[in-house]
Amino acid sequence: MSEREIAITVVAPPRWSAVPDPNFDAGEPERLLDISTDGHITVYSGKVEYGQGIRNGFARLVAAEIGAPVEDVTVVLGDTELVPWDRATVGSASTRTVGTQLRRAAATARAEIISLASAHFAVQPKQIEVKDGSAGVKGDADKQAPIARLVRDVEMELHIPESPKLREELEESTGPRIDAADRVTGKAKYSRDISVPGMLYGKVLRPPTYGATLQRIDTSRAERVKGVVKVVNEDGFVGVVAEREDIAEYAIESIRASWDSPSSDASDWNLPSLLKENAAEPVTLRAEGE
Repeated sequence: MSEREIAITVVAPPRWSAVPDPNFDAGEPERLLDISTDGHITVYSGKVEYGQGIRNGFARLVAAEIGAPVEDVTVVLGDTELVPWDRATVGSASTRTVGTQLRRAAATARAEIISLASAHFAVQPKQIEVKDGSAGVKGDADKQAPIARLVRDVEMELHIPESPKLREELEESTGPRIDAADRVTGKAKYSRDISVPGMLYGKVLRPPTYGATLQRIDTSRAERVKGVVKVVNEDGFVGVVAEREDIAEYAIESIRASWDSPSSDASDWNLPSLLKENAAEPVTLRAEGE
């Protein structure tokens, strides 16, 4: 990412839901959105993109809520130096929790832009609208200012209020996905494409069955494989670290292990009853009505 001078930063927990998840809190307050002095918008999420389209979705959602072209929005995903901590990209939760919070962050930023434009044009905030990357007086083409002009002398940190004022309707966002060309041409980078100097690769020895415990192990062959940096054996966890992925794969296959696997009579016939018998206590996510 190129270095930009930041004018506005919006800070809040990275996730939000109208019905809080009892198993996971919303997280600690973190930087979710920046507006640079050149008007560019950057949003941050610990989620990762692997084809489901959240980079495109987050960008369009934030652009529509603020009132800026989608081309003015950059979405930073999964860069642990920059983004909030996130437990995983699973369960269709990215848009539902993180996307919703990013929209709330965008609404918070838009409210400040309206305030700046209101002072700039000496009118009431209700007379200001933000659209196409500019803010100005509704219906007056001569009283419009780019977001960049309004924020260029600003340096502030905003916190999302309990109930930020969202747009009642979001304008339809048209055009191709922002990452479509990179996907088609192979330019898009995924986690497996990333390599850094001195990078090592790891493989874990998996038990043959659920609940199996390690009884005996011989890692001598794996330790002699050229390129293996370390063989880890701690409290039943076994893995190898190597200079290349194929070396790690070969080394893990060289390990000889004996496991004690619990007996099981599970089959297609009794699986439904076994699931019921071994189910955890249910958790109520929402209770409504009588």
